[in-house]
Amino acid sequence: MRNGYSATSIEGVARASGVSRTTIYALYRDKATLFGAMLRESVSHTDIGAWVAFDDRPPELVLTDAIRAIRHFYYRKPNLKLMRLCISEAERFPELTERLRDVLGDSLVALTAYFVRLRDAGRLRIDDCEVATRLFNLLALGTLSPFFIPEDRLTDYQKSGHLEMALQIFLNGALRTPPECQSGTPA
Repeated sequence: MRNGYSATSIEGVARASGVSRTTIYALYRDKATLFGAMLRESVSHTDIGAWVAFDDRPPELVLTDAIRAIRHFYYRKPNLKLMRLCISEAERFPELTERLRDVLGDSLVALTAYFVRLRDAGRLRIDDCEVATRLFNLLALGTLSPFFIPEDRLTDYQKSGHLEMALQIFLNGALRTPPECQSGTPA
């Protein structure tokens, strides 16, 4: 985090860890593998998977909680610092961004399962639930300002990410009204 990916060496990691380079190479094939392991261990995962896949509350409530959890997940430390590092090194080391994307994507598996339930119940307009998850995730971020501007310089509006607006966009564009609530159908 302090030196960036390109300026970090296995020798430096070994020295800082108090072990030999041989020990590190016995555990990790190369710097990219070591970094990937560090990402898996360091990224603070969202607790979204613990509840969203099987939540039976109305989708508006589930997705309101999910959008807040996703925003908290991305913008909490060390996630934001790791994402900034990956963004700054993306051109020279694209595999870093891919590794981070995979780690972050794993936390959204439960959201995809939730969208599968909605689709199977006829509530989701989008057939591809992974696409729905990616769209929802993008809307949850609201703005990329927090990735590039120090937190103390962000406005409250930038910090909120326009959560209510993002949620309404998703609900209006992706969810169908339940059959029992449509006009002409008895409740």
